[in-house]
Amino acid sequence: MIDDSFNLTMEHVSENDDGSCNVMLHMDNNAVKCLINYGFVSLLRDAIRDGRILKADEEKAGGTE
Repeated sequence: MIDDSFNLTMEHVSENDDGSCNVMLHMDNNAVKCLINYGFVSLLRDAIRDGRILKADEEKAGGTE
């Protein structure tokens, strides 16, 4: 059985003048894994949609074109 439950809590730390805020996230290992997996899948989906090939050198330089 795969355990896909996780614990993620967010604590408000401070509000900035521009309306954004700084927060503290508390995550267990499953939450970290889910967040990384979601980001990786999103990165791949966007690259496929846009017809791009992502290369490690381009990511370090900040460009994906």
